[in-house]
Amino acid sequence: MLFRSLSQAGLFNGEPTIAVNPADPDNLIAGWMHSATLSTVEILVAFSNNRGLNWSNPISLGHVDTIYTASADVSVAFDWNGTAHLTYIEIEPDPAGNVDCEFQINSAEVLHRRSDDGGTTWSDPVRVVHSADTTDFSIDRPWVVVDRSGGASDGALYVVTISYYCNNPAPQHIHIRRSIDQGATWSAAVQVDDTVYSTGPFSDLPFPAVVGIGGDGTVWIVYPSIGSTACGGGASVCLLAATSVDGAQTFTRSKVADVTPAGARGYPLWQTLAADLTRPGRAGVFWPDGGLDPNGSDLLFTLTTDGGQTWSAPERVNDNPSGQGIGVGQPWAAAGTDGTLAVLWRDRRAAGPGAQVPFEAYMAVSPDGGDTFLPNQKRSDQPSPYSPVPCCNTFLGLTVEDGWVHANWGDFREGRWEIFYVRKPTNP
Repeated sequence: MLFRSLSQAGLFNGEPTIAVNPADPDNLIAGWMHSATLSTVEILVAFSNNRGLNWSNPISLGHVDTIYTASADVSVAFDWNGTAHLTYIEIEPDPAGNVDCEFQINSAEVLHRRSDDGGTTWSDPVRVVHSADTTDFSIDRPWVVVDRSGGASDGALYVVTISYYCNNPAPQHIHIRRSIDQGATWSAAVQVDDTVYSTGPFSDLPFPAVVGIGGDGTVWIVYPSIGSTACGGGASVCLLAATSVDGAQTFTRSKVADVTPAGARGYPLWQTLAADLTRPGRAGVFWPDGGLDPNGSDLLFTLTTDGGQTWSAPERVNDNPSGQGIGVGQPWAAAGTDGTLAVLWRDRRAAGPGAQVPFEAYMAVSPDGGDTFLPNQKRSDQPSPYSPVPCCNTFLGLTVEDGWVHANWGDFREGRWEIFYVRKPTNP
């Protein structure tokens, strides 16, 4: 198992992304948020041309305008031809400061860049959406995916955004935009949620909407909901799914699972999705849930094999003894072109009960697309001490391709948040 630190500098590095080039599996690109000073945040990227053995020095993407002093939520994906597509937010903080929220924004825009040479150079940015062009400040979590189905929409890019909760009162909304010309132009937004399958009247929290593309070109989006009609009203919490077979023009929606939140215990609701790349109609969803342990959380999984019409009974993925107050959180899933499904998460089984204890990176792999899982595998070589941060340390990076799993995450072992990377064969 190869282990590397990618960032190695700065006050803070967090929320990484990683992707492998299907045209050249030796080529990987990683990106993350980097803060060199207390007043600026930028996006850094690095690339490897020998399957993660060595990495380039970090490359700064800078800022497109002097009003922007922060960047966030980087995401990267490859198309079949080996072109990398990267999205992120450029942010102008509110000069009034963070009054009632973690990070209030005056204006922001989502940008797309592409690289045709494996991450060595990047195109000039193209605007996907500006906050002024939305009615609900829908610029948050702009994750990008690429259709690699070989079907009618092959090569299409999709970017999903959610309302930024600090600037928009509940309910939040989810939007998707599409590009069919390699990111040169972007469609108008299509709202994914509706009045029944809404995020709910109380969802003024930074919940994500995760997106994936199945091997048949189906667009999958999974999002949390609190108190919606689809959930059951009241204070009920559930996960909802929206699928599209017409290039994200229209959506069919369903309820994925009821959720017992564990956020009050320090394990926020954070679902993740892996759409099967080999078998149409299949997708798996993971999330931390507090229903099996009154003091901790467990990583639950559900699978659909019929395009989201029905979902399996949730099953526990973390294989440490149950009911001991151990917590898991921040899962991130990925699917490979060979049918492998994998999930990475922060795990505290070695440290004991409680959220404010060291974590280790753990992973589970399913070689059959979610039907069964191999025993959990520890991915970090030492624990990361607990260190609170006000924001920007929520998600991890994971990708699967050509018999290898590549992962990266934020880690505090060196007394500051750095990005660490590991690779290992899918079948240990």
